[in-house]
Amino acid sequence: MNDTATFSIFPLFPSTIVGTVLKEDLSGLSAVRDFEYIPLNSDESQEAYKTKDNQILKRFPKERSIILDYFNRFATDVLKLTNSFAISSSWATRIEHNGFSQYHDHRNAAFSAVLYLDDVGGGGEIQFQNPNPSTVFLLNPEEWNTFNYEVYHITPSKDLLLFFPSYLSHRINRYKGKEPRYSIAVNFVPVGEFGRGDSTVNYQLLE
Repeated sequence: MNDTATFSIFPLFPSTIVGTVLKEDLSGLSAVRDFEYIPLNSDESQEAYKTKDNQILKRFPKERSIILDYFNRFATDVLKLTNSFAISSSWATRIEHNGFSQYHDHRNAAFSAVLYLDDVGGGGEIQFQNPNPSTVFLLNPEEWNTFNYEVYHITPSKDLLLFFPSYLSHRINRYKGKEPRYSIAVNFVPVGEFGRGDSTVNYQLLE
């Protein structure tokens, strides 16, 4: 092979994850610590809980507006979308010592988000699974990079807000911290008229 050969790389169809640290005052969300929680509904989860209420951000209109504004900036500035979006569901998650969750995705949503309320350390990363494996063979990379990742994890930190496509399978890795860790999960759906030709629809979210 010619040692001077070069490759043109076309990073097609990425599953885009975007993160930002919010500077706004989100202290009001600390009230979610006193909400009613139920265990995550899977035998493959441990010491992981969610609020019984799946619309908690309706109790926090200021914080709801902040999160939706950031999502709209992501949709318009990064994805270059002209659609309107609404929050379809939102809940708080509590992970206790030695807790973790199973792999899952978020059905009936276009995009999802997680906002971390604590900076407690101890692992509990959010780990995403590659939805497009490059081959059915289990190969041995010399190093991991964006072209061969099987999984990718992001370490939580206080006020970190992540957006990602709802189809991405993800889980909470084992959390070793002593204090419970809280986060807010959010789902987004398009509303109004969208689509093209005979695939045009008009959805309105019922409040």
